Amino acid sequence: MRRMITSPARSSVLDAPNRSPGRARTSSAWSPPRRKASIQTIASGLVIGVSTLLLLACSDDDSPATPAILRDVECVRPSQRSPLAEPGVWDAVIASYERADAENPPPPDPIVFVGSSSIAFWSTLAQDMAPLPAINRGFGGSVMAQAVEYVPRIVRPYRPRAVVLYEGDNDIGFGLSADCVLEDFDRFVSAVRTEQSDVPIYVLSIKPSLARAALWSEMERANALIEARADRPEVALHRRRNPPARPRRPAPL
Repeated sequence: MRRMITSPARSSVLDAPNRSPGRARTSSAWSPPRRKASIQTIASGLVIGVSTLLLLACSDDDSPATPAILRDVECVRPSQRSPLAEPGVWDAVIASYERADAENPPPPDPIVFVGSSSIAFWSTLAQDMAPLPAINRGFGGSVMAQAVEYVPRIVRPYRPRAVVLYEGDNDIGFGLSADCVLEDFDRFVSAVRTEQSDVPIYVLSIKPSLARAALWSEMERANALIEARADRPEVALHRRRNPPARPRRPAPL
């Protein structure tokens, strides 16, 4: 049975290392805390913009039927893809992270943030998440398959207490379908859990943008597919509350 809660801090996974969070609980409406005042809730650090995020989770003793939206998923990949989506494109960035780790080892048991520019350009991430230990391993205009590619180098070595992922809008911008985003997301989860079978994975929903307004319906389908897939132990999607059906351009001044 799916339950709605308003903050992943309701689960103990982010404030108790190596501890299973147990069953999700229903809570009343939640208001974002003041920055630094109640940072134990991951939502305050995950807001990129102004939206309030919701956490969808389910307990590990539930066995729901396959949601209808997942029954006809079929990933057909285009014959040609953007050069930016090719394997190895971000090797130099990943190598720079590895050099930085060798010179200044990261904190133990961190929350690892992985994803495209929405993560990579989050320059205050560590401060925003304090006192929780968090490291930023975002890289450029990446796609979900590249996040999978680099899991052995920028996720597994840290033995994280949790992983936060943002990918998907570049995938669709480069011509992939929402079905392929889901397929690559499933691969990401499997790759992360090769060595830690119960590590929580938090997914930031694809955000609307003016530059890709024409693709919003497919992006929203990707959000819905991943949201449906979140009906499993310790996988959750953070959604904007009531996102617009289509981003609107501001009225002329």
